[in-house]
Amino acid sequence: MVSKQEGRDDGPSGLLRAVHVFWSTLDVLVVAMFIGMLVVMFVQVASRYALGIGVPWTDETSRFLFIGEIFFGAAIAQRYGAQIRITVLLDVLPDRARLALETLADILMAVIALLVAYGAVGMAQRTSSVTASTLPISFSYLYYVQATGLVLLVLLVLRDIGARIAGKRGSEARS
Repeated sequence: MVSKQEGRDDGPSGLLRAVHVFWSTLDVLVVAMFIGMLVVMFVQVASRYALGIGVPWTDETSRFLFIGEIFFGAAIAQRYGAQIRITVLLDVLPDRARLALETLADILMAVIALLVAYGAVGMAQRTSSVTASTLPISFSYLYYVQATGLVLLVLLVLRDIGARIAGKRGSEARS
């Protein structure tokens, strides 16, 4: 007989742990993409200027890594509430108007992100047989990365809208 204290992973605590593992893994993946891009760019610059030869795969590799960083990084920034916003107008509005405008801006961002994600899935389907010129990678992966990052972003924006409506603030809404 297994007691609840012996580590059964059903229920909310197991789900919360899985979500934490997911976000931790995504954080590590984005950092790895950034470091990978730095290494590839160093190889590109060093080989071109120090050795006088171009390494053909470095340009596409760095571009692919950068695309992953952008779209997964946008979701991570939303998760931590670190998206850049110009708040000059919001800062002078009364609380209710500020909340309404923030919610409207989030809804607009979610709609645009969903439309771009939809387009990315369409492009992924159309480019499934097209490979990169220097790498044996289908271009469809790039579009699926974009769509995945944008869907994560939309889910987090919806979380933030719900928290705002429920009256939670800042880090309280992100926990």
